[in-house]
Amino acid sequence: MELIDLQNIETRELACNGCTNKCSVLRFKFPNGNISYAGNKCEKVFFSKNSVKTKGFNAFEVKNSILFSTRITQIERINTDNTNKISENLSNPCYPCAKIGIPRILNIYENFPFWKTLFEECGFEVVLSPESDMKLYQSGVGSVMSDNICFPAKLAHGHILALVEQKVDRIFYPIIPKDEKEFAGSNNSFNCPVVSGYPEVIRSAINPEENFGIPFDKPVINFADEKVLKEQCLTYIEMLWGTQMTQITQIIADNTNENNEKISVNQCNPRYQRSIFNAAFEHANFIRKNYNLQFIENQQSILQECIENGELCFVVAGRPYHADPLVNQKVGQILSDLGVNVLTDDVFRTQMTRITQINADNTKLKISENQCNPTPPQPSPKGREFAAFQSSTKSEKYAVPPPLEGVRGRWANLNIVSQWSYPNRVLQTALETARLPQNIQMIQLNSFGCGPDSFFMEETGEILKAAGKNYTVLRIDEISSAGSIRLRCRSLIESLKAKNI
Repeated sequence: MELIDLQNIETRELACNGCTNKCSVLRFKFPNGNISYAGNKCEKVFFSKNSVKTKGFNAFEVKNSILFSTRITQIERINTDNTNKISENLSNPCYPCAKIGIPRILNIYENFPFWKTLFEECGFEVVLSPESDMKLYQSGVGSVMSDNICFPAKLAHGHILALVEQKVDRIFYPIIPKDEKEFAGSNNSFNCPVVSGYPEVIRSAINPEENFGIPFDKPVINFADEKVLKEQCLTYIEMLWGTQMTQITQIIADNTNENNEKISVNQCNPRYQRSIFNAAFEHANFIRKNYNLQFIENQQSILQECIENGELCFVVAGRPYHADPLVNQKVGQILSDLGVNVLTDDVFRTQMTRITQINADNTKLKISENQCNPTPPQPSPKGREFAAFQSSTKSEKYAVPPPLEGVRGRWANLNIVSQWSYPNRVLQTALETARLPQNIQMIQLNSFGCGPDSFFMEETGEILKAAGKNYTVLRIDEISSAGSIRLRCRSLIESLKAKNI
């Protein structure tokens, strides 16, 4: 075999501006004219000629576009007598009362559509911190108080400073100790200490109010109880309205309406705004529960096609903030560039995904329309309905997985206390994936320094291994090159193909 003359390889360093990562890419041109690239985290702009031409579906890209969409509040509102007051509020020259900055971090990846809707319909302008990149991360790394904390938490410091630069009036970063319980079999739905308590760390490490004159609001919010949630939100909104009354009074004195008449003081009175809040909260809560239904349904359709056609598909499970491209090192893009479909754990959330085997011979699969039903399904004479997908027997290529009880899948039989909200979703993904054909595989994203994952990962691995499935964990940190992740993903796909999966 003739060795390649390294002296004849042209090497050039390029800067990719395809996204906020701004990768430093090396371009290699060989004597025979072939070109190869290295250092790029995806193949959106720079790709080698031997790359897969047919790319798979990347759910992460869709998820981020939906989560932080500027059109969230355009989802059809529930009919209410107070909706007309929202229109009056938004057209009132007293508003926006203030610019509220929200950092694109941690629990905000779970609840941003709720907060955006609530604040905007109460008359406040919402300013979101920019997308994460290494420059933003490095800007705040000097205030990180512990090097052992996970990378998503370290990233929070840069986002807070970015909001300071955006000259917002207030910064909103709530303490959320508990989320809504999604799975009937789980023990509880607490957030981990980092997610729930990091606003206190930010106050101590950066203290925006003392150092930059920007109030830093960290109200305690409980999503586990809707009545308590409404009371807590009302208390905070009334506080915001109260602090803005001096400014509003001046605006009233300086402005007139379309008929050149002075604006009524009542229009900007917090007491008048109670009905505004009721309508805004009702709409925000509706958005929180429904904004991603279409996204989940699309993923279910893709999963259904993969099951029927035997196509390789990966369900990537992790935390909501692992949807940040800088945090997940664009793992969704890497996998889809390799020609496989990539779904998120949202496809299995709140037991919404159900496939009913209608025929007695289990040859037909259908997604049930019974959505958001936490009650375990009951056996029916026509077949069995599971809170999971199950393989079709019309293809002999894939063996039907063992029943859920056979892989210790019932929540009651787990060897851990399922009390953490986000890790519970990883467990749910493992339980559901274990029921599926071998062409449906799971990948778990893990951040270095994550406490709950240290004991949840062992249980997740046992569930998948008992079903004869690979258990792949991608440990991600503040690395600047995704070469190792790309290598692991490519090796995983090739090993599965070697098993005829």
